[in-house]
Amino acid sequence: MTSGSSSTGQSGPPDLGGAPPPPDSPEKRKRAVNANVATILAACILAIGTVGGAYIGRATASKTTPTPTASAAAHGPPTLTITPPNKFTIPLINTFSGSAINLQPGQIVWTFNQYVAGKHKLFSKDTYPNSGPCVVDYARQTWTCPNIYIGSVNDNNFYHVCAAILSPSDAFVVVNLLRNTFANRKTHSNLRFWFTSVPPYIHDNSPACMSVQRTNSN
Repeated sequence: MTSGSSSTGQSGPPDLGGAPPPPDSPEKRKRAVNANVATILAACILAIGTVGGAYIGRATASKTTPTPTASAAAHGPPTLTITPPNKFTIPLINTFSGSAINLQPGQIVWTFNQYVAGKHKLFSKDTYPNSGPCVVDYARQTWTCPNIYIGSVNDNNFYHVCAAILSPSDAFVVVNLLRNTFANRKTHSNLRFWFTSVPPYIHDNSPACMSVQRTNSN
């Protein structure tokens, strides 16, 4: 997904280092940074203590925790879809959802967003983790992620939103990135809370991704 190309085929962990983001995205739009990071971390810090052998965060506490019957019924590769909003427009705070087929215990659903820039609508490499993990209802084969902030308060930009299946170790990387940003933001206000390359578990041409435009209407 480099400048609009697919991320399929990437290998290795996402790049957590590198130069500061381009001026037309993170610094300029800032994504209501303090409020958004605090909201994301409120969920993520709760999740960090419950990453165990199988589940983290809301998936553990939820009544939708998979049962042996639900997990045993899964056949074939796990797949996700995301349900697009009406007219493909979204407000600042969103609830995203979709289908989750053949997920097994230990697989976690998380959502991410990227800035879409220029007349060619190319996806930025900078990939922002949203609040997570999502709640998975294994019986209904659905996932839901509430309270997802996209963009800044006054915003009409385009964004690429993807749901992805993470392992517990993938989720630890996401949570630690956000947690470290939160823990040090008072002394290091410009700390990154995004990946500077697209994580290999995000596939931008999959039915778990969509491009949407921010609006300022309720």
